[in-house]
Amino acid sequence: MNRNIVRVLSTTALLIAACAHAGNDRDDLKNRYKRARTEDERLQICIDAINKKVICAGCGIESVDAVFGTDFAKLDTSTEGADGYLHEIIPFNSGTIESLSGASENADTNDAPSSIGIRGWFLAVRFTRSGRIVSYSLTNVSKPF
Repeated sequence: MNRNIVRVLSTTALLIAACAHAGNDRDDLKNRYKRARTEDERLQICIDAINKKVICAGCGIESVDAVFGTDFAKLDTSTEGADGYLHEIIPFNSGTIESLSGASENADTNDAPSSIGIRGWFLAVRFTRSGRIVSYSLTNVSKPF
């Protein structure tokens, strides 16, 4: 058998096994996130999700939705950035979800997205319209993109 075909099949098998394992981890992370009361707890859960490959470049945005209770997979293109990708954030200091392209509950609705300040740690995610994560960052810098 051609070596390239074997490599592709091996890689595919590893990805399928990783995705199956990630499903179990998602449930555990989801339950932990629901019980989390502090920014530090939420941050640690996010780090665990990244380390367990539940959140990764190439993973589906539905993994983020499953862990953090978001519905980013159902978003329209209103959150699309100038780069053609959808951009969303999950702040860990309050447990609320804010859109980078929309106003937060506490912001003036006339504020441009880049002028909305974010305090504390948060996960910033860029993903395609088809729901594949392109990149993510875990940061406490107020303007991730």
